[in-house]
Amino acid sequence: YDYIFNQVKGDLEYSDSISLKNLEYFYHEGKGASNIHLNYIEEKYKLDGEVTGINVNRLNKEFIGKCDVSFRGEGSFNSDPIKFKVTSGDIYFYEGRIFSIKGNGDIFTDFLDFRIKSRGDIWYANSASPFTFLLNKNSDNYTGSFKLNLLDINLLIPWGDNIGTMKLDGQIFSNQDSELSTEGHAVIEGQVLSFPSFPHVLENFKGDVIFKDLNFTLRTLQGTMGGGKVEGSGYLVIKDDQLEDIFLSFSGTRMDLYPLDRTSFLLDADLNLNYVNKKLLLSGNLDVLSGLWKREIDEEISFHSEPSLSSSGSKVLDMLEFDLKLTGSKDL
Repeated sequence: YDYIFNQVKGDLEYSDSISLKNLEYFYHEGKGASNIHLNYIEEKYKLDGEVTGINVNRLNKEFIGKCDVSFRGEGSFNSDPIKFKVTSGDIYFYEGRIFSIKGNGDIFTDFLDFRIKSRGDIWYANSASPFTFLLNKNSDNYTGSFKLNLLDINLLIPWGDNIGTMKLDGQIFSNQDSELSTEGHAVIEGQVLSFPSFPHVLENFKGDVIFKDLNFTLRTLQGTMGGGKVEGSGYLVIKDDQLEDIFLSFSGTRMDLYPLDRTSFLLDADLNLNYVNKKLLLSGNLDVLSGLWKREIDEEISFHSEPSLSSSGSKVLDMLEFDLKLTGSKDL
């Protein structure tokens, strides 16, 4: 199964069966202790053990934190499950977005192939988001599914002050290269979706996303901003843990906004967000229908807000550049 154990020691006994007693080892910096007995003739097994302090970053370099795993089972191959529990300490992939995981499940196996059924909760900001995970291995083929009902989307966004949820359904399967692949669908909706360094939020929003591996397509995003209707769509591609491409298109009509301090504009907007030369370029047109200018003509203009940013959110701001055209008609 490509599990690598280090500094292993214990007692090995074998005849018609195999026993590993008082087994001690390290797995991704976690300290393990187990007892294992396998009888392949009678297809019986007995095992118990735990691994404490596993470095989650060694499993997936996007995450920081540690977790513990315990397991116990006895009986017949493929009939009597190995029961396991997973608990974590503080884990994060955005600094300031700390969460923990509590899960448990069953493993049915003949110690060649297996079926895993697990469920649990992701704990974040005093909310428990339930998930399920199913995975089957038959020879070199994998199939499975996963579901998550995320109750707080701030866990996914590097800047805070959002109010919303996400429902995720996905499938797991083996691709043509016998590697694990995923695809699925997510619905995000809520009351507030904020944006860095922008003084307005998208209210009463709902979006529809489909994905295959790390290619994401935003089929629809709708909401209101400044009393006007906003719609969007686009895609995002991640390759080798790096952003490779992004295109998001947004349009808004009759929005009452104050993009510059002490001004108020009624405007229509057509904006695009592109990934160009490792920068995020926000470009498009702002068509001002009417406006109020509440400032001295020679006063410095600022464009600023104070979102709650993680270090990842700050990196987004460092990447952001603007190419906006402001036009005025009618009363302006």
